[in-house]
Amino acid sequence: MDTSLQYIKFCEKAEEMQIGWLPQEWDFIFCNSAGCLCSYSRYKNLPRLVGKPNIPASWSKFKIDHIWLPRQDQLQEMVKRSDYSPKLHDGNLLLVSIFKDWVKDNWQSLLASENSMEQLWLAFVMEERWNKYWNGENWVKEDNETT
Repeated sequence: MDTSLQYIKFCEKAEEMQIGWLPQEWDFIFCNSAGCLCSYSRYKNLPRLVGKPNIPASWSKFKIDHIWLPRQDQLQEMVKRSDYSPKLHDGNLLLVSIFKDWVKDNWQSLLASENSMEQLWLAFVMEERWNKYWNGENWVKEDNETT
């Protein structure tokens, strides 16, 4: 699981993904105010702590102060839904094949930095679902809009 500062930044800037996040048990979360990594637990809707404690007073404050760091399997689920990407309706094998083609099409820009699988899958998800690309600072639409 990628917990690098780069991946945290990618996830924080992926606002569409963060807004749609519905916590699942064992989600990885970066806590901004405490600067630590925690894992979400359904037990009393509190984080199980990996770093130092930061128990939220309320759910809304919790969501504002925390960044969800999706695992690779969660990123793959985001693009498997047919309402987001009809061409992926044939399941995992087709998904991996489309991802492989996407990597092949983008290999020159991907070589510019060392990317984890989570970072690559996040970039793929952002392009597939929201038609956004990483410009070095933020996720932007293909026509360079900053939303």
